[in-house]
Amino acid sequence: MIRDLKFFNDNGVVISVDISYPMDVYKNASGEAYSDFFDSSSKGVSWVFNAKKIILKNDHTDIFAYPSVDKCYMIVIYEGQNNQFPMPNNAVVYKLDGSIHRVLQIPELLSPKILEKIEEEKHSNPPVEDNRYGHYGQGLQFRGFAWDKDKVGNLINTISIQYAGEYGEWRVFDPQIGEFGELVNDWHQSYGWR
Repeated sequence: MIRDLKFFNDNGVVISVDISYPMDVYKNASGEAYSDFFDSSSKGVSWVFNAKKIILKNDHTDIFAYPSVDKCYMIVIYEGQNNQFPMPNNAVVYKLDGSIHRVLQIPELLSPKILEKIEEEKHSNPPVEDNRYGHYGQGLQFRGFAWDKDKVGNLINTISIQYAGEYGEWRVFDPQIGEFGELVNDWHQSYGWR
């Protein structure tokens, strides 16, 4: 069981994460702590599993981690240029003991908005050759993870993929087998947070 999930930054701001639905990882942060957390310092994450503290930290990189719905895995998104898991393979599924279960690769994209842009740019699908925006952290990449509900109300894992800085899609995701499922939502705007 995951305990004491926390986000932290280089300046000592620590945010305890409440692991429940709807998952609002910043729910426990005051306005000031929230602002201080998103200063220019690198971010990391820690959690406790079997009485062992797991810490993921990498200079010049923001690391955000989210538990899977079944709380058997941590899905970790790495944002930044100088890290171990560069875009577009910047999402890693960890076992709770901190060992790597799998490094994710961008799947074929499904969003009609993205497919139209891919065709316009004459890119492949997935458009891994497009790194025009990579140095700004807006190229092809995994952008977020969230819990959602399917049509009958069951909790599901979803993962966000961003393309060309302003296009993206949320997909159903199975962290155990690394399979990407149906399209849940898509967007054409900056960053695409739901």
